[in-house]
Amino acid sequence: MGGHIKNAAILICSIFAAGCATIPVGYVPDYDWKEAKQQEPNHSEDITYSVSFGYDIGRFDAVSKADVVKMVREKLRETGWYQRIIYAPPDQRSDHHLHFRLMVTGTKYEQSQALAMLSGFTMMLIPVWADYYADMSLHKLNGNGESFSSSAPEKIVQVLWLPLIVAAPVANNYTASSWVLTNQIEYLLSELANNRANL
Repeated sequence: MGGHIKNAAILICSIFAAGCATIPVGYVPDYDWKEAKQQEPNHSEDITYSVSFGYDIGRFDAVSKADVVKMVREKLRETGWYQRIIYAPPDQRSDHHLHFRLMVTGTKYEQSQALAMLSGFTMMLIPVWADYYADMSLHKLNGNGESFSSSAPEKIVQVLWLPLIVAAPVANNYTASSWVLTNQIEYLLSELANNRANL
């Protein structure tokens, strides 16, 4: 009898964990990544880049600074604009440097836990949601000055609702975060390409 109760508890917990969807809202403007990559830089050069990353929501493990550093490097390589791409902190930057800043804000951890408890008490039949905002900016530094800057804000909604169990495999924290980061980085680099003097 005790084993059946334990199995039922595990099943219910797994349903609660799965009946959640994380959905990017799509604040980033339209851009043409393919066209941006076709832009030719004024002169092929080495580039250094850096990333600063922070959040004030209490707990955030969907993305780490290392993830952002890696994705920025991959997207910079994809452009073919630069001979060498080197990660360097701002105090060790070269004369041509890109600094990416990402800040995640929104529903605090305590609030999200309270929402999860409310969802559990209603057996996830009533939808509850938490809002998060990922603000990424790009700053091009030449010498001692800034020659270009742009920003790419994005809103992400996390919904707890039992019918969304079918969406959980493709609309979870990790897939949504990856999509948002890719979109933000490509948009910012496209904006940089539109200002060719800064390439």
